Amino acid sequence: MAVAFVFQLIFIGLFSLAASISSDPKLEDVIGRLIAVERKLSDSEKEIEALREDAVIQKAFIEKQGTEIRKLKRHVADQDVIIRSNRLKISDHSRETESLRSRLLQNDMVNQQMNISEEKNGRKKTFFPDGRHQSVMKDHTVNIRKSLRSFAVGGGVAFTAYMDHDGDFGADQTIIFNRVITNEGSGYNKYTGVFTCPQDGMYLFSFFIWERSDTDTIKQVRGDLTVNGRNIVGSVSETWHHTEDAQGGNSAVIRLNQGDAVWIKVHYGGHIAGNTLHFNTFTGLYLYP
Repeated sequence: MAVAFVFQLIFIGLFSLAASISSDPKLEDVIGRLIAVERKLSDSEKEIEALREDAVIQKAFIEKQGTEIRKLKRHVADQDVIIRSNRLKISDHSRETESLRSRLLQNDMVNQQMNISEEKNGRKKTFFPDGRHQSVMKDHTVNIRKSLRSFAVGGGVAFTAYMDHDGDFGADQTIIFNRVITNEGSGYNKYTGVFTCPQDGMYLFSFFIWERSDTDTIKQVRGDLTVNGRNIVGSVSETWHHTEDAQGGNSAVIRLNQGDAVWIKVHYGGHIAGNTLHFNTFTGLYLYP
C-alpha cells in the first residue's frame, strides 16, 4: 500500500510539472520563432539555389558573348588587312592612271608633230618633178611615224629603286628595293621588289648589292637577276676583314613579253647593308620594240 501511494505521488508530481511546462508562454514563443527561422532558412536556400542557377546561365551567356567578341575582333583584323591591301592597290592604280595620262598626252604631241610634218610635206610637193612628189612624201611620212612612235614607246617604261635599310637575307629570298627614284610606266612594285613588264620589247637591267662585314672572316653575298624564276646573270660581293665594304653588280639586255616578271634574289644568304646613299639599286629601261 505504501509503495503504491509513493508511485501515485510521483505520477501526480510529474503530471503537474508537464502541465506547468506546456503552459509556459516563453517556451512557446521560442518554439514559434524557431519554426519561423527554419522557414526563412528554407526560403533562403531556395533563393540561393535560384540565384546559383541564374549565375550559371549568366556565365554561359558571358562566355558566349566573349566568343562572339573574339570572332568580331578576328573579322575586324581581317578587314583591316583587306583595307590596307586595297589602299595599296588604289595607290598603284592611281600611279598607273597618271602614267597613262602622261602617255596619252605624249601621244597627242606625237600626232600633232606628224600632222605638222604631213602638212609641210604637202606644201613642198610642188618642188619635185612630175610623179615623184607623192612617193617621196609617203616615204618621208612613214619614216617620221616610225621614228616618233619608237620614241613615244621607248620613253614610257623606266625605273630605278634602292634599298634604304640593312637586312639579313636567306637563299632564294627576294631583295625588295623599297625606295623608288623613277618608275615611268608603273612597272616596278616597291612592296614586292618585282618589275612586271607592261609591253613587249628589249629591256636593259642593272643591279648593285653592297655588303659590309662584321667579322675577320670571308663573307659573300651573291645576287641573281631573275626573269620568271630563271637566273639570267649574277653578282658576288666578298669581304675579308671587319667593317670592310664590297659592292657587286651586273647588267643584261633581255627581250621580254608583256607580263614577264623580273626581280633580284639572293642566291645564297648574307648581310646586305643599306642606307640613303643608294648603294643597293635596281634599274630597268625599255630600249625598243
